[in-house]
Amino acid sequence: WNAKIYFDSHEYFPKYRTSLYWKIREKPMIYYAFRSCRDKFDIMSTVCPSLARMYEKFFHFEPNTVRVITNAPDYEQDLEPNPVKEKIRIIHHGLVSYVRQMEKMVDIMDYLPEDKYELYFMLVLGEKDYYNQLIQRAAKHNNIHFLPPVPFAQIPSFINQFDIGLFILNNDLISYKYALPNKFFEFVQARLAIAIGDSFEMKQYVKKYDLGIAADENSAEALAKEIIKLSKDDIMRYKQNAHKYARELSAETNMVELRKIADELLR
Repeated sequence: WNAKIYFDSHEYFPKYRTSLYWKIREKPMIYYAFRSCRDKFDIMSTVCPSLARMYEKFFHFEPNTVRVITNAPDYEQDLEPNPVKEKIRIIHHGLVSYVRQMEKMVDIMDYLPEDKYELYFMLVLGEKDYYNQLIQRAAKHNNIHFLPPVPFAQIPSFINQFDIGLFILNNDLISYKYALPNKFFEFVQARLAIAIGDSFEMKQYVKKYDLGIAADENSAEALAKEIIKLSKDDIMRYKQNAHKYARELSAETNMVELRKIADELLR
């Protein structure tokens, strides 16, 4: 049809998994599809700068030609930071997945005083057995709670009641090492302080916009040590910075870039 093609690749699929099964069965198909389609699309994007540079190298594209469209949700203009209460309330939300090693976030409460912190999980059931393991692991803590999930569009307004958005993600996979997930931007829209592990792309945003803290390794103890240093004033400052940059870190910025892409294709 002589159509223009815009290709968005959310993950870095040439190194998506590390298992022998994936390398033998799926990797050859991905490589064949990508190599054979290299000259078929006009513009490409992915979710963060690191993956964009990796795709440029893989496809032998010119530098800075793969665009970045983040996983940011809509701008929540009616939300504001809530005051930090006596107990600091920490929230993690997302899909239950064994490969994400979510037990590390449960173990954070081994290092935080029970009378000062509460941890909430709002999880979408992916792997039921692993979900039950997390509940059992958390059972020794009276300050860990599991909440039913809310509809996707309601996540920022619901978690606005908390203080810190928490995420530790292992670096075993390329896509995890350079992850910049939707939950990160949902923390921002919810006007929360952010606490993350050693995740390269998320760290860049945390530092650039002064949104929270990041540990130097992906362990419960390392991140707990950073959390316990925070005063309530520190947390409130991070929440206010999330409010300050919420529009910039929303889907509105992506819409501008997508309009540019559409204009280029139409020309």
